[in-house]
Amino acid sequence: MVRKVYSSLSTSMHVVFELPASLWAAQVMVVGDFDSEQQSCIPFVQDRDGAWRVMIDLPTGQQYHFHYLVDGEWRTDFNADGSTLVDGALSSIIDSTQLYL
Repeated sequence: MVRKVYSSLSTSMHVVFELPASLWAAQVMVVGDFDSEQQSCIPFVQDRDGAWRVMIDLPTGQQYHFHYLVDGEWRTDFNADGSTLVDGALSSIIDSTQLYL
């Protein structure tokens, strides 16, 4: 699941990635083109309620491609803003021009 929330800066938004506590994993990462210089790989933290979460700030007005890496296995988030093929693999999309809560 992806949640986008307002940032105090008009040029960015907070994006929260969350996976359920029922996901049994040793390591979860979100991998995406969040940085124009290189592919970003950001680790999740498992909270006390068992859910996996990570929050990042993204500049507004762009689309970003991402997927999850769960114990070395690629996963797509079908609840994101969309999905597309990137280099032959299905990738989820975050559209930072749209805000939903």
